[in-house]
Amino acid sequence: MKYSEQYLHHDPIMSGCLPSNPWISDDTSHWTINTDMVGTPTRLRVERWSFSFMELLNDSMGRREFMIYLEKEFSAENLCFWEACEDLRHGESSKIILKVEEVY
Repeated sequence: MKYSEQYLHHDPIMSGCLPSNPWISDDTSHWTINTDMVGTPTRLRVERWSFSFMELLNDSMGRREFMIYLEKEFSAENLCFWEACEDLRHGESSKIILKVEEVY
């Protein structure tokens, strides 16, 4: 129940698409409203970041905003280390040695 109540406003089937349904109206602004290119994220996008830390890290704009905050707190190396470890974990196996040396 908690999960479905939390994500209710983020489900386009349950709450409807904003600003409009591109399949019906031919308005393509819905496709671009949450892309990486927008300057200001939507309220629903920022709200998702508060659901869990992984929601924030999985969103490229959320990760960028978190990095800006960490730079102000002089602890950006923590996120850089996490990103390097994720790149190592999901990257090409042929480049593991180079990536490990880079992280070290």
